[in-house]
Amino acid sequence: MKAFVATSIQNSQEALRVIKILEDLSIEYQCCITEKENMQGKELFDHNIKGIKNSDIFISVLKNLGRDVSTEIGIAHALGKQSIGVAYNIRPEDVMSYYASGDLVNEENLESLLKKIVAKDAHVAFSDFSQHKFSGISSDIHKMFSSKIFVDGTYTKQLEKKLSERYVRRVIATNSGTTALILALDVLLKDKKEVIVPSLTFNATIQAIIHAGGKPVFADVNKHTWTLDSIDVYNKISANTGAILPVNLFGVPSDIKSFKELSKNANIPLIYDSCQAFGAITPHGEIGTFGDIEAFSLDATKVLSGGLGGFITINTDELYEQLKYAKNFGNDYEKRTLQLGVNGRLSEFNAILTLDSLETVDMRLSKIRINVLKYRDTLSTIPHIEFQSEQHGTSAPQYFGIFINYNGKDVAQKIKNVLKDNGVETRIYNPTLLHKLKFFTDKDCVLPNTESMHSRILCLPTHEKITDINIAIVADTLRRYVK
Repeated sequence: MKAFVATSIQNSQEALRVIKILEDLSIEYQCCITEKENMQGKELFDHNIKGIKNSDIFISVLKNLGRDVSTEIGIAHALGKQSIGVAYNIRPEDVMSYYASGDLVNEENLESLLKKIVAKDAHVAFSDFSQHKFSGISSDIHKMFSSKIFVDGTYTKQLEKKLSERYVRRVIATNSGTTALILALDVLLKDKKEVIVPSLTFNATIQAIIHAGGKPVFADVNKHTWTLDSIDVYNKISANTGAILPVNLFGVPSDIKSFKELSKNANIPLIYDSCQAFGAITPHGEIGTFGDIEAFSLDATKVLSGGLGGFITINTDELYEQLKYAKNFGNDYEKRTLQLGVNGRLSEFNAILTLDSLETVDMRLSKIRINVLKYRDTLSTIPHIEFQSEQHGTSAPQYFGIFINYNGKDVAQKIKNVLKDNGVETRIYNPTLLHKLKFFTDKDCVLPNTESMHSRILCLPTHEKITDINIAIVADTLRRYVK
């Protein structure tokens, strides 16, 4: 959705306030300030008409003006555009001109009107890569092409350095979160190949175990946190256990304290799949500072994103040295083969995007958490809707999961379809029971909590383009179908 804002230089301060509202709502805009552009007469008129044609909303910022601007508002209206006059001290004799052709609002009412327009006319994607502005990258991309170094170059090293400073741990950038997990498992799995893992996760977690030569041993999740149950993990430990792999599902921290004790007492390596959890906080520190290795994703759906990519945080120099070569075919920087490895290198382009995203990620996290609080507040009174407990820390969700604890047939799918028809895209998190797939494990495995929840967790979008109206649509839909 795009807006075209027109005003005079005398009204530029008012226009800046309007632009701030547009930016807060992530509405693209073009602004024409008459005297600043040094246009007049037909040239100005043609310029404004072109702007109106190329936009969805025409906003005229009006203060002590005559009737001339109402012509353009009328043209916008005739072209089927939403036309708005933002009024400051309009003379009573001029009011009818604006009411005749568009909405006349004051500054206080503009934001609520724009929210309604956005909610009605715009489809809200499940994840929105466009929320990342990437405004300062053009010169860096030019430098990258000039250097002719496209993988593991200057920008990848900058990214690793910045992330290392954040976590106070060694960091290695990779070409995906899946590769990050494979590399972690490759260096930590020795003679013992069993990896204790939840089934309630994205299938890449399990595929990484298989590709690393391991065998997944599924444990159940805690019915409140939806993350790996430490008691069930303890019961699944055997003489063949090579690693424990909790998943910080939906950015909600796992039981960090319990897994640390389990790992230490049983002398079993601990790897965290934190691909959904950048920015999550626990009483013991930020996610990214735990276990032997933590793996993250920089996919387009993530809060911190480079379009593609991943990284790992590492707790010892010895592991860092192994992983540094493992992600580069097992070679050192002089192409001498020192060990087994894969092509896990990050492209410089994705490193540039991630560095830019990193500059504003904490601001986006704040907005996401506000949207989650709004979801919790709005949906809390609806029967049969349960939320994920954050008893082990504060989440950083790329999306917000709700458990529809209701036995209606295909209720989650029905709600998903209705919300899509109303412009809000959602996702059923795990329609497939991974532990029942023959190419992953023994089909006789039984995980009561996982099996009762997997197809009834609906993931809601949390990014900054979500409006109060979108959240209200979700609530109204749930009330209709969950009774």
